Amino acid sequence: MEIKLSVPDDVVDAVAKRFPDKNNKKAVAAAVAQLAFHDWADWLSAHTRHRTISAMHQARIRAIFAHPDLYAGKSVKRGTLFNQWNIPYGEASYIERVFAEMELPHLIRTALKAIKTELGEQLKEWGETPVEQREQTQQFTVEVDKYGQNLLQALMQDAKEQGLTMAPSERSSAVNGYYSYTFVVEEAKEVLVRCEQQLKRYE
Repeated sequence: MEIKLSVPDDVVDAVAKRFPDKNNKKAVAAAVAQLAFHDWADWLSAHTRHRTISAMHQARIRAIFAHPDLYAGKSVKRGTLFNQWNIPYGEASYIERVFAEMELPHLIRTALKAIKTELGEQLKEWGETPVEQREQTQQFTVEVDKYGQNLLQALMQDAKEQGLTMAPSERSSAVNGYYSYTFVVEEAKEVLVRCEQQLKRYE
């Protein structure tokens, strides 16, 4: 059923400001209105009775991150909860951990696939270059977020425990929270092998 609502412009603007990366204000407002309708319908029918404010926050956040016009497919981050929706930082951190635990297998697969793709493509291109034209000091760089960094460091630690040398250069970006690691060819190959081995456990 299609329902038309009349909403003051200032309310639509206020909602849109909470989704600064979305350009279509009407689509955002419509999505939030749809979620609000479902929320109230569940409450009125006694289908949902949240025992705590945190439980209510989690239910609403889950709905936002499942809606195709909002944040479907994205991971719950404390920065979004705190900066965009004014959830206290401590609670935002807790909620981020809760959702991360639920998404853990997916997050691991996604991060490992990203590392595999970046290093794999660079190594493939290097390997297809005629030997006489290869740069023997060729460097291979992979960029990861904080979660990917933890996985990458675990892969490097495994290599070190096997007696291999791992001394990549590291650069972090304070702006977007990403970390770049630059490897020489042998390091990149060892990381790629271990990345592929780990991926098999989650496929």
